[in-house]
Parts: sequence; structure tokens; C-alpha cells
Amino acid sequence: MKDLVIKRNIDFPGFGTWKWNEDDYNKPLTISVGQSKFHFFINKDKLFGRDLQVLPSGYIEILFSPPPKALVKALNSKGQAAVEAVEKIYQCYVEAYEKFQSLLMSAGKVTRLLYDRPMSIHTFRKVKGSSLLLTHVYGNDN
Repeated sequence: MKDLVIKRNIDFPGFGTWKWNEDDYNKPLTISVGQSKFHFFINKDKLFGRDLQVLPSGYIEILFSPPPKALVKALNSKGQAAVEAVEKIYQCYVEAYEKFQSLLMSAGKVTRLLYDRPMSIHTFRKVKGSSLLLTHVYGNDN
């Protein structure tokens, strides 16, 4: 069976981090929520002053491995079943995003975090005017 992977750009809450090693940018912070894993990647952005990166950008990869058959069926359908499937994925995203912010404060020892809400479901679903599901879902063979 294939994995279900959804890739989405994301705005992180505002925080500062010192320049990392090149390899650090390729290592995601992984948060499990239900049957999914959220991989948070931070992009290598412009550095300020003495190697300080502020307001980092990045993306998430949402992985279902293996994906629940009911979820795959719903995502391949049209109508209410597809809408409900996206809403379930979005609720998992909200939970992962909130855990991510908590980890920044606890394990990451970030002392100045500009708390931000997760993106809205409308923003989550839309990518350059197209449905998230049509443009960012792909499979990997196990």
C-alpha cells in the first residue's frame, strides 16, 4: 500500500533561532497526531545580525502510513465525504500546530514566542487557487 503524504507551506509563529548547521534544515520536527505524523521543516532564510534567523518560514508534510482506507476513499470522492475528510485532516493539523508551539517553549527553550493561531481551514484547503487535495497529495510505495 502507498503512503499518503500532504505537503503544505506554513507560516510559523514568530520566534528567533540561531543559524543551524546545513543538515539541521533537512531534519524535521515530527509530531504524531492520531494515525498521522506531521513533519515540520524550517527553511533556511535570510539571517540577521550575528547569524540570527527571525520569523522562519517552512512547510509541513502530513504522513499517513498506511493511510486509513476510509480516508483514501473519502479523499478520492466528491461532495460531503471529501469535505469531512479534509476537516479531519485539518483538525489534526491544528493539534500538531499547537503541540509545535508548546515544544518551542518547553524543549526548544524559546523565551520570546509571538503566539499565532493555526491557519484557517479555508487557507489550509487552498493552495494557489486549487484544492489542497488535488495539488499536494501523492503516494510513495512502501
